[in-house]
Amino acid sequence: MSIPDAIRAAAPRPVLIIAGGASADEPVAARWFQAAAPVAVQVRVVPHAGHTQGLATAPRAWEAHVISFLNTALNPATTPAGQGAGHNG
Repeated sequence: MSIPDAIRAAAPRPVLIIAGGASADEPVAARWFQAAAPVAVQVRVVPHAGHTQGLATAPRAWEAHVISFLNTALNPATTPAGQGAGHNG
């Protein structure tokens, strides 16, 4: 099964994709995955980070974004209006 197919199969469950911004291809691939289920997939691009290096490159921003995503995903009733899983912050 391809990644987009797996994302479609998981929808409407929220998915977080963190892409490294150091490679032009990685954010493009992340947006391609997001297109499989735009409402369910949230993409975060970490500038200057290599593949899997978002936490090492920007630990505070990475932590804040992941915690926010998990809070929203696990407690959707507490999400402020307009900040659903598809938010691209």
